[in-house]
Amino acid sequence: MLSGDFLSYVDYFRQWASAHPDLKFFLYGGVEKGLDYARSFPNFD
Repeated sequence: MLSGDFLSYVDYFRQWASAHPDLKFFLYGGVEKGLDYARSFPNFD
């Protein structure tokens, strides 16, 4: 069984998202933080 700490999991998903061509960004935080960040892009859809 593999184990890790919380920051390792966040880093894993950040790397996975940056390698995935259909994902525009990865952001760790609350929903409000994510919505504010996404809406800051002019082509937010």
